[in-house]
Amino acid sequence: MAVREDIKSFYSKDDPDKRHLPSVQGYPRPSNIEEYLKVKCQQAEDIIKRNSKGKSDKEIQRYYQFLLTQLSTLERFSKNLCQQLSERDDETMKKDYIEHIMASKRYKGDKAQYKEWTVGELKEELKRIEKLNEEKVKHTPPVWVNYKKN
Repeated sequence: MAVREDIKSFYSKDDPDKRHLPSVQGYPRPSNIEEYLKVKCQQAEDIIKRNSKGKSDKEIQRYYQFLLTQLSTLERFSKNLCQQLSERDDETMKKDYIEHIMASKRYKGDKAQYKEWTVGELKEELKRIEKLNEEKVKHTPPVWVNYKKN
């Protein structure tokens, strides 16, 4: 459980010095998730060396496989967490862009019409609206059918 909290801290704390990483004490302090996973690999190798003295090759291989499986699980957890945070950030950005468009536009349209737009499309529309505002010309709505996804 401590390892999962370590991983989450890379996505919740921007300042590396404020991250509490108890599971990697005694190892170089990682500054990003890739370095953290490398440290965990090194830690697994060190554990194998320490715990394999006097064991048969078969026991060492089984233990090594067990630790590799755990590392693989951590890597998947890290990737899934990163994906979830990225999707959440995209949704937040979409909502922010839509709110800004709704406040800035001078043509008919409602929030639902922007629902299927990507962040990039919303950003371009906001730029277009801002340009129309600067030039003080009549606002025209986008061609809505160009943005239908289904």
